[in-house]
Formats: sequence, C-alpha cells, structure tokens
Amino acid sequence: MTSATIAVLEARIVEYQEAIDANRRQLTSELEERQNLSTSRESLLSRIERKTRHIGHLSSAKNSLRPGSIQAKRKLNSLKGSTPPSKAMKPGVQGPVDRQKPDIVGIVANLITVADEETVGLIERFLGTSIQTHVVFKTDASSRRAMGY
Repeated sequence: MTSATIAVLEARIVEYQEAIDANRRQLTSELEERQNLSTSRESLLSRIERKTRHIGHLSSAKNSLRPGSIQAKRKLNSLKGSTPPSKAMKPGVQGPVDRQKPDIVGIVANLITVADEETVGLIERFLGTSIQTHVVFKTDASSRRAMGY
C-alpha cells in the first residue's frame, strides 16, 4: 500500500468516526426526547385519571341532588318542617310558644318553600340550626311579649 492510499484510508477513518459521534449525539438527543415524552404522557394519564375521579364524584353529588333522590327528599323534608315546632324549639322558647300559640306563625323551617331542590343544601348551610329553632310571630309586639316571658 502506498502512503497516498494510507492517507486516504486514515481520512475515511476520521470521517467515519465523526459520523459515528454525530449519530451517537443524535441518538442520545432522541432518547432524551423519548424520555420527556414518556414522562409527559404519564403526567397526562395521571391528570386524566384524577379528572375522571373528580367527574365521578361530581356526578354522584349531582345525582344526590336530583328531585326524587333520598338525600333530596330528606333535605326537603327538613326544610318543610318535618320536625314539629314543639320538638325543635329550645327549652326556654317552649313556654312562650305554648302560651301565645295564636300569635305564632311557625318556625322558619315550616315557612320556607324551596322550588329548586339543588339549593336545599345551600339554604341549610346558610341558616344552620336556626331553621328549626327560630320562631316567627305575627307581630313585633307578640315577639316582644314572648321575649319577656
């Protein structure tokens, strides 16, 4: 072999080595990109799973508020006054109520009508126990007499 042939072969070796290095860099870059895509995919799948569970929870909550459901009927009954006023009142209120029955309109729960059953829970949370314990009188004077009892 001549020195010219050897020089050409050595140049090709350098050229092939540079091509191999370039391919390694490209392969490393593509492997990193694949890893990033895989991580993003797992993250998205996790988010989808969480959202699906959340939607399922919202769906069951919505079903519990549907007219005719047991929970909605219970809530509506409590607002309509399923507990008689005499049982719902605090002991200190019972005496004036018994004495002034003609002046009493009723307790708040008996006086509220809720057309939209989805708002029943909201109303219960807003009014709390006062819905079953606050007495409504026909006049302010009747109310004052009851407070003076």
